[in-house]
Amino acid sequence: MSSRFTRFAMIGLVAAVFLTGTTAYGIRIPKKTDKQVEKPKNEESKTEDQQKAEELYLQGEKYDEEDESEKAVECFRQAAELGHDKAQILLAYTYMTEDRTDEAIMWYRKAAAQGNTAAPTLLGRIYFEEEQKMNMKEAAKWFRMGAEQGSSLALRQYGICCFEGYGVTQDREEAVKWFRKAAEQFIPEPEAQYMLGVCYRDGLGVTQDRAEAVKWFQKAADYPTPDGAYGLGVCYMEGYGVKQDMKEAVKWFLEAAEYGRPYALCALGVCYMNGLGVTEDPAKAKEYFKKAMEGGHRYSPKGLPERAEDGDHEALYWLGVCYEEGWGVEQDDVMAVACLLGAEQDNDRAQVALARHYLKTGDRKAAERWLRKAAKRDNPTAKKLLTEVFPGKEAEEETDKSVQAAELGATIEHLQAALKTGDAEAVAWIQNAAGQGDPKAQCGLGICYSQGYSVTKDAAEAKKWFAKGIDGLRKAAESGDPEAQTLLAGCYGEGNGVKADQTLSLIWLRKAAEQDFARAQLALALTYVTVDKDRKEADKWFRKAAENGESDAVKLMKQFLPDPTETEQTTP
Repeated sequence: MSSRFTRFAMIGLVAAVFLTGTTAYGIRIPKKTDKQVEKPKNEESKTEDQQKAEELYLQGEKYDEEDESEKAVECFRQAAELGHDKAQILLAYTYMTEDRTDEAIMWYRKAAAQGNTAAPTLLGRIYFEEEQKMNMKEAAKWFRMGAEQGSSLALRQYGICCFEGYGVTQDREEAVKWFRKAAEQFIPEPEAQYMLGVCYRDGLGVTQDRAEAVKWFQKAADYPTPDGAYGLGVCYMEGYGVKQDMKEAVKWFLEAAEYGRPYALCALGVCYMNGLGVTEDPAKAKEYFKKAMEGGHRYSPKGLPERAEDGDHEALYWLGVCYEEGWGVEQDDVMAVACLLGAEQDNDRAQVALARHYLKTGDRKAAERWLRKAAKRDNPTAKKLLTEVFPGKEAEEETDKSVQAAELGATIEHLQAALKTGDAEAVAWIQNAAGQGDPKAQCGLGICYSQGYSVTKDAAEAKKWFAKGIDGLRKAAESGDPEAQTLLAGCYGEGNGVKADQTLSLIWLRKAAEQDFARAQLALALTYVTVDKDRKEADKWFRKAAENGESDAVKLMKQFLPDPTETEQTTP
């Protein structure tokens, strides 16, 4: 065979995958009873084939020690065909190195059917990572099986599936359960420890407990992991569960930055720009911001903008901060607000940043609203600012009902009718609402004229209506109206009434989708599958759209994401 099967590769693989059957990974090997030890009267303890398979497997190991790779692989192949599960795993691994994925899957499946504890996790990784075989439902199924057998990697990965909604219904309480199992193994999984820290810090799937978050970040950082170090840095920077200490924050950010983590690089830029925990040094700050935007580190190849486009809330937060101040990017209030709004759902620091933005622009009502949101999530800075900026006011519940008061779905439903059926009554409804000053309807009418939906196509008329409605549409989007966010995403995507900007389009579409607006979820899925070529995210949003009643989601998912498992069994 063309690929060499080195001894080091085999040792690493065996150590990684076969330890999952030991007590170190949480599996207790039961003691044999007398009945189990006794040989059956009518057969030997090992069949002739099993003995032959074991001999071939051992001979293969010997050949590999002697660096005779082709002979080693041939022995493993023969042993695999006789049913030796470890040989099947090694043969599958060989095929993966040669891009023979279908054959690798076949052998992993055979090993899994025999109870091999490594095989489910390895199958899950193929379906989770390999572009041509990506299938989140299959990935989640195999990770769940591996997790139930005690694999640390599978425990963490199934937790990720539950946390994000990959292949299963999003359930963060369930995610926490699996993260905890991985984090509390005899040999713990540090990334699961980090994720537990995130969940406790932000109250995702558990009651918020920032002292508990610090504990888990510390465990991950001690491993060490850059994410654990970054998580600790944030806690010391914000005073989450510990006394605020900027010198300590900088120490942990520096550790994470060694691995190229863009969040840590950006945090260091903020510290050096403002003299927080370090001597103020704008030149050094600019270097850190530049690195954060570029990415490219072998451990962290994606920079902040690319991660933000993937919907990463932490990246959106830091990118919003940078756009607000013009750090590492050109200053842009529109982009700043969009990024911060995209992050705020799971990030009270983004809520505080939005409050600061609105205080700067003089919108005290909006600033107070965001500060109260953040204070409700136990943000120390928000509580302090509320006392300083809005003294004498009693704490009150969030009273903004703009989303509930909005006529959700009305404009888009009528646009859909105009598009699908040429319904003149639908356009008349949009025209009437536009005439009454509804910004969503005004931009909707602009779409009708730009596309010729039940009206004569007229670019000048379209431009007029987009100009009338775009500012109000943006304001409605910023207030949380998911339909306005979806329409605004379309305007940025096509350059209608605004300069075309695909990043802003994606941010607003995700913001609407995260509010369970099914039309936005379907549009986002189609964007990921046709433009960004991200099958993992596409799968996730098709499923969410279907769960929320979008009738076209299942059909389009089958069209764009055919199930690769349907053809696997026919592969020779």
